[in-house]
Amino acid sequence: MKTRIETYKGKDMPAQIYKRISKIWQKEFTDEEPLEAKNRKRFADDIFFIVLDSNNRILSTGRLIPINIEFLGKEYKIMGIGDIAAVKKRKGHGKILMTAIHKYLERTKQTGIGFCSPKNAPFYIKCNFKIAKTFVKRFYKRKSNGKIQKSKWQGAYTIYLDGKNNLMKKILSHPRTRIYTSRLHW
Repeated sequence: MKTRIETYKGKDMPAQIYKRISKIWQKEFTDEEPLEAKNRKRFADDIFFIVLDSNNRILSTGRLIPINIEFLGKEYKIMGIGDIAAVKKRKGHGKILMTAIHKYLERTKQTGIGFCSPKNAPFYIKCNFKIAKTFVKRFYKRKSNGKIQKSKWQGAYTIYLDGKNNLMKKILSHPRTRIYTSRLHW
């Protein structure tokens, strides 16, 4: 079966693609907010990756989300790897998707960070991403009321690809230092 990859900035993605991805998300991630015209601004700067077959059916989809991170008092911009979903599992469509995301991050020299369940870590390793097992416990968000919120995904593994800024190398060399982010769950 011949496949192709399309990429869209969220603000430029056709409405019918939004609807099709929303259906996939609702099935894969039961707590995910639907992609609709009313919340399209939330996804405007995200980069969507879509693997399609020759009949224009979506086989897998995922996105990169611009995220701000503060580490050791310095601001960094990363791409959050999120909402990775293959319509049919174990057909190679997820690998095609993750290979495209990996190539994009390498080409643009950006750091990519995402989260996965421990059982899915071998898949991401096969896609040439690195894994940090307890890294997610270091993510915190400063709320507007001054309180600090930690990630609810304490058991998740972190997948990553280090970029030109060597942020992951820096973070991993300071294993007890908190990471503050503009968005905890992506």
